[in-house]
Amino acid sequence: MEEVMNKLVRVVFSLTFLSFLAFSFVSANQTVTVTQIKGLVQIKKMNDGLWSPAQENASLSSGDQIRSFLESSALLTFPDQSEFILGENSSLDIKDVSQNPNTKASKRELKLNVGTLHYKVKPKEETAAEFKIHSSTSIVGITGPKAS
Repeated sequence: MEEVMNKLVRVVFSLTFLSFLAFSFVSANQTVTVTQIKGLVQIKKMNDGLWSPAQENASLSSGDQIRSFLESSALLTFPDQSEFILGENSSLDIKDVSQNPNTKASKRELKLNVGTLHYKVKPKEETAAEFKIHSSTSIVGITGPKAS
């Protein structure tokens, strides 16, 4: 009986430790801010199937979408102050905007469905940042180590 109890204690301890370990590697979600809007720009939140007019200072999270129409654009600002301009007649999916809570490394993954996206990635001194931009014809990756 004592041997069974010892095994049970080890199993419970192991499961508790693995749960803690898995939780510590979960990425913290961050948001992208729609800083400026020109013309007609719409957003669709991940949990909502409807497009709605974008508002300045609106927050976009992983899974959200944004689109612009003729003679329209949107300035998107990331938590590290990197800026992206969504050009006219463009559609963008926010695939992943997160930060590893342990290393503080940022991850930015976007999918440009159609149109243009201009970006200005600011150097980040604290930790490495990873940007990936997918399109129908290519994948662009920007990885930055710690600034020296």
